[in-house]
Amino acid sequence: MNLANKVAFVTGAGRGIGKAIALMIANAGGHVIPAGDYKKARWDYD
Repeated sequence: MNLANKVAFVTGAGRGIGKAIALMIANAGGHVIPAGDYKKARWDYD
């Protein structure tokens, strides 16, 4: 899937399914605007 030049607002992106969807969109070339509970979020930036 090619999501280049697409933007997605993902709610619940701090963990669980929302995080998985946000990462899938980012890996497909899309830009993600995450929203969620970031006090408990576990994002890995490589």
